[in-house]
Amino acid sequence: MATLRVLLIITDNEKNDGSILQDKFLEFEKRENIEIKTTFVSWNRAYENIIMAFKEGNAPDVLQIGTTWLRTIAHLGYLSKTPDIKVRKPLTKWIENCCFYQGKRIGVPWLTDAVAIAARQDIMKKLDITKEDIRDWSGFYNICKYIKEKRINNRTIPQPLAFTLRPEMGSFHRFSSWLFAQGDSYPSINPLPDKFLSKDSVIKVFEYLPRLLKACNLGISDIDKHPYQLDDDFYENGSYVFFIRNWNGMINDLFNPPGKGNNKHLYTVLPIPIKDPEKGNGAFGGGSVLSVSSNTNYPDKAWNLVEYMISDEFTNQWIKLTGEVPAYEADFWRKRFSDPRIDTMYKIIVNSQTYPLHPAWPTLEELLHQGISSCLWRIIEDSSNLSIENIIQLLKKTDRDIINILKICWGVEQ
Repeated sequence: MATLRVLLIITDNEKNDGSILQDKFLEFEKRENIEIKTTFVSWNRAYENIIMAFKEGNAPDVLQIGTTWLRTIAHLGYLSKTPDIKVRKPLTKWIENCCFYQGKRIGVPWLTDAVAIAARQDIMKKLDITKEDIRDWSGFYNICKYIKEKRINNRTIPQPLAFTLRPEMGSFHRFSSWLFAQGDSYPSINPLPDKFLSKDSVIKVFEYLPRLLKACNLGISDIDKHPYQLDDDFYENGSYVFFIRNWNGMINDLFNPPGKGNNKHLYTVLPIPIKDPEKGNGAFGGGSVLSVSSNTNYPDKAWNLVEYMISDEFTNQWIKLTGEVPAYEADFWRKRFSDPRIDTMYKIIVNSQTYPLHPAWPTLEELLHQGISSCLWRIIEDSSNLSIENIIQLLKKTDRDIINILKICWGVEQ
């Protein structure tokens, strides 16, 4: 029997249960008379694994690809043009744009994610904190400071904020959410910009975040915690009131209400606070698409599988298995009319932004996350001696590195 090889991406703390997924593929296998062999890779290894698989001639037939990588992989000639199949309506324009390269559709939207705030509803109620109180930067700062002061006389109150600044891509996504929440974004790559980071809106984030962390009494050991440790501290142990991260844990909470398993608290999801109430409420939005290899021996069956994977039948089970949600209108999002948490998530992703689309973006993203992480750590470790001018100079160096790469890529179609 012929075999379709499928590569899927999971977060490091997700269940890698191929047997459950294989059960969902069984109906398709019988219908198409083909076997499906699934490989799972983690997000932090996926891009390199995909490139290596193609270089070694061992590419999957169907693959899940991060939205900002698609044009890179397409530029290398590894992906086939999407035939005339039924594509679900995407939640945002940027998710749809990510599926095209040189005017051709090479992928279909699949999953989406965004940076948000998970919050303990019981503690907010106990301390008389409303959503409006933390809608903007100053309000969120004041509420975190208020919680810290309340803890002086009542240690049963959790710490204000779980937040990590480890030098990883997730920290860059969280930083970008604060930038987008100002109504700003990273510049378009075409035409060539004169700066990426050394601009006023970015500097304002660098000024605000250290103040916020200080108001929460967070030290180096707190912000150096692994995100998955913070997941446990927040969702399992109830150690914090607010948690800034992607929303996977929140989705798991939707399917496991208080009293089931280890879950003890009722959480809600909130958007990243905006700096100016008159401006938009954007956040970083990411996700993935499904594509088919240009080298597949079974293109029709591969695209038929993609159609099956974006069906509600498959998607509904995938959400329960992984805590990941579709990037298109589907059964899950229709629950927003009865569940305020899903409604908030829907509005967050609809108003979200992502990064500029360019084949060189994975390289640029690496420089950006290293530059931003380095600056944030220097501010926090040496806040008494480091001036904002020093930070600006560091950001200008990152800008020069980025622009030099873009000059090398001159002429590359987006």
